[in-house]
Amino acid sequence: MRKIVSMLLVVSFLLLALASCGVPEGEQPTEAPKATEGPTDTQVPEATDPPSSGDDENEGGNEEESKPENENKDENLPFVPVVRFAVASDMHVKTADDEQARRTALMINQMQAYAKTNADGYAKLDAFFIAGDLTDNGKPSEFKVINDVFKANIEEGTELILAIGNHDSWTSKDPEGGRPAFLKEFGENSTMRDEVIGGYHVLSIYGDGNNTGSDYTQEMCDELEVRIKKAIKDTGTDKPVFVIQHVGELNTAVGTDSYTHARSYAATDALYAMKSKYPNLVVFSGHTHFPNNDECSIWQGDFTAISTGSLYYALPSLNNGEQVAIANRYDLAQCYVVEVDQYGRTKIKCWDVLQEKFVGEEWMIDSYDPTEFKYTIDRFSSEDIFFAEDAEIKLESSFASMAILSFPPVPEDSIAGRVYEVKVYEKGGALKSTQYIGDDYFKDIFDRRINVSIEDLVKGKEYTVEVRALNSLYVTEITTGGTLKTQPLKLDFTLGEATSSADLIDLEINSANNTVKNNVSIGLDASVSGELKTAYDETIKKDVLVLDGSGNGVVNFGNYTIIGKELEDSFTVEAY
Repeated sequence: MRKIVSMLLVVSFLLLALASCGVPEGEQPTEAPKATEGPTDTQVPEATDPPSSGDDENEGGNEEESKPENENKDENLPFVPVVRFAVASDMHVKTADDEQARRTALMINQMQAYAKTNADGYAKLDAFFIAGDLTDNGKPSEFKVINDVFKANIEEGTELILAIGNHDSWTSKDPEGGRPAFLKEFGENSTMRDEVIGGYHVLSIYGDGNNTGSDYTQEMCDELEVRIKKAIKDTGTDKPVFVIQHVGELNTAVGTDSYTHARSYAATDALYAMKSKYPNLVVFSGHTHFPNNDECSIWQGDFTAISTGSLYYALPSLNNGEQVAIANRYDLAQCYVVEVDQYGRTKIKCWDVLQEKFVGEEWMIDSYDPTEFKYTIDRFSSEDIFFAEDAEIKLESSFASMAILSFPPVPEDSIAGRVYEVKVYEKGGALKSTQYIGDDYFKDIFDRRINVSIEDLVKGKEYTVEVRALNSLYVTEITTGGTLKTQPLKLDFTLGEATSSADLIDLEINSANNTVKNNVSIGLDASVSGELKTAYDETIKKDVLVLDGSGNGVVNFGNYTIIGKELEDSFTVEAY
């Protein structure tokens, strides 16, 4: 992933800057203010009666009366947090023993353990923000499961701020579910929070109606705006105000343009129009399931929008509206660590729960002046995606009518290769085939190779393969004109004799007499039970098994205990 490198000033200038702020050399800033207790017994006022400090509600939007910017702010001072919180979304929990509940508990405990390492000079986790879709079906039983996970794992003194998602709003799976069940489990005051945590305002908003969690009415927008104005009056225009919601605004962070953000699911235009007046808003939304460490999961335009991916699975890119399959897409389990210092600078890092490591680049918002925004949609060019100079395609193995090729992903200092385009040409230049491979780039592992099978080849014939990495930036559809592509890797090869043979299983299927034979001498014996479904495949000119879920036959492999020693260290499986 592309790294943003900050320039370090010379020591003498840094000490001079410290002295000018009245901080003695070697002394840490004072301890962060303690988190404000959230409401426990009181009902959040209705949208027509927003919380008030006794002032006229319009006063909060008067810039002349807002708290002035901090004149002592110096972006070159050391970054020491005064507040830290974790942001996650889209757990889709169903039962107490499912993988989603396990990952949620892992995320909570890993974040608390990280805070205790005194990272960045601050040894506290102030809050968890969850941007919706806590449950998969909005059932009362699912809300209880996820709340039990929270109660069992979140340590005392750490706030929990929730937004309700479209899956949480459903009543189709249980008429007693949806938002009423959410409120019953978490409290009537749980859906529209206005908290001050570590000196910074955090606001949550929820969709109202239509089972989408995205129907932000004008009344709700008005209520949120009153809260935003009061927050800005309290902390100033140079400090962030955080907003937590499930569905983000259309065409902001990556994923918000996709089929998941059809107009019925996208946040209403009224919400965007209201937010556009306040550039110091930092909005976390879920729903997209796009990887957090994707460079375009942060967007800055009229304000800052950040897509909070998932603890469940990754959203694929689209090719003419069809999903491009991603290997290991259910291995996506990410959250953010967000830290803010006394000057309002906001640092955001992506944590991989299953790998227990930070992945991707670190984002730093050090100004809330739109003219100084760094993460804008125009910040990338075609030069930002590339293969390493020594990258090459390799012919790994060949068969009667196909070949297995491999190539490396783009390196760490390139922007992500979300999709790889593989084109095969016959000698003379005629295009034979094109395929697209989605990559699990969210794992941030670069020392690996990506395999691709090229089929329907002819022995002795010459071919050219070209591989390009693609990134469609702030849209998920790769056929758009703005998609960036690398220069191609190329390989010329002639399909020769088979170079690969199986160690354990090489099945010979006979559809006439319904038999299966294993042609590997030291491999597993094969026998058939029931009726196999078979067919003749014109591509490989052989009988094949048809595995479409409708057959009742089984291929049994015996004597595996005898050859088990052969598998003790490793084994490989290939299928075509």
